[in-house]
Amino acid sequence: MGSFVIFKNSVKEEDIAQIMRYYDFFTTKAGLRLVSWGPKSAGLFDETDGKRIIKDGDLEKALVSGETNAKEVYYGLFGDNPWSSGAAYALWPGLPVIPNKYSPAMTYDGKKEVGNAMNYFVLGYVLPFNKVPGQGANFWDFGGKVPELANFAKAKMEHKKALAKVFTAKDDTEFEKLYKAFTERASQLGLSEAVMPQLDKLYKEEINVNNMQYMK
Repeated sequence: MGSFVIFKNSVKEEDIAQIMRYYDFFTTKAGLRLVSWGPKSAGLFDETDGKRIIKDGDLEKALVSGETNAKEVYYGLFGDNPWSSGAAYALWPGLPVIPNKYSPAMTYDGKKEVGNAMNYFVLGYVLPFNKVPGQGANFWDFGGKVPELANFAKAKMEHKKALAKVFTAKDDTEFEKLYKAFTERASQLGLSEAVMPQLDKLYKEEINVNNMQYMK
């Protein structure tokens, strides 16, 4: 989630409402499409029957596949790979969450690739959503804190790759097959129903420690 700052001495109080309307626009469908595709007048895409096709091949790769080529920066757009957009984030307001459900990566026809699976785990695809101040449980060595999960922790990268395959299954049949293998492998490595109470306890303890400042 982005953020913005208004210095109180730089704007008149009566103008704040208009500034907020400006930011509110970028949470609408029109605003989200604008920062993701650019205005129609820019001629960056062709549109037929509601389907948009990006004209510049390199821009298409940046916006659809998350390729790091800085083309989205060149055109002043938000890329769908949060780690490659760089300066593009300074060209538009920090709100709302980018990427979003109207962006090219989500609306383009074509096969989703395993290598880009992380691009689809973004809150911007689920709008609207409620946000509560707080911090997550930041524990990375859960294998050391819950002995039964030691093997699972060691195989973390293997498990991530298996999960990526599940989310990029070509059809329901393949999804069910991959998901079954994924859960069975996780159980073999120690992530079973029996160990979940310990993991849940650890999670709650970490949450309480990280969020004591919000509970005072």
